[in-house]
Amino acid sequence: QFGLLSSHARFHGMTPREPWHFGEAATKIVGDFVRLRYRLLPYLYSQAVSGVERGLPLMRSLILEYQDDPNSYLADLEYLLGDFLLVAPVFDETGRREVYLPCGEWIDFFSGELHFGGRWIGTCSPIEHLPVFVKAGAVIPMCSRDDCILDTDPSPIIEIYAGCKGEAFIVDGAGRTTVRHEEIGRAHV
Repeated sequence: QFGLLSSHARFHGMTPREPWHFGEAATKIVGDFVRLRYRLLPYLYSQAVSGVERGLPLMRSLILEYQDDPNSYLADLEYLLGDFLLVAPVFDETGRREVYLPCGEWIDFFSGELHFGGRWIGTCSPIEHLPVFVKAGAVIPMCSRDDCILDTDPSPIIEIYAGCKGEAFIVDGAGRTTVRHEEIGRAHV
């Protein structure tokens, strides 16, 4: 999951790395996250373009965005994937970990549960997931398909995470499109 929610994703190394070497459960989990990555490609690409323009990496430590927050200095085992996704990989088999959520509202990507930031929260994530939070007000462009990358992808699905007004842009072959909450409401489009 950590590798597939990174700027680059590939299997390589001297020993077997492919999921089927680790059984059916691992193959299913990897497949689920490959499909999630495919759906997130419009977001990842748009955020990569934005990062180049602003001189920021796609994967960044919290301290880059929250320099006035002393806890962001301590949150070294989690990262922002673009402006709106906070990813907190789990590094042991218990699935438990403390995650720091910066000020604001954050929504659990998988459950939809709302969390208030500016504090550490305890999480317990089954192996099929990992803690991923979406900043409230985010506009996340996603592909409608999760099984391939099309040369001519139809308009992406826009997922809106309510909680405050938000704005984002989508970059595709036609250029840049700005999306605001006021224009499309507070629901999946």
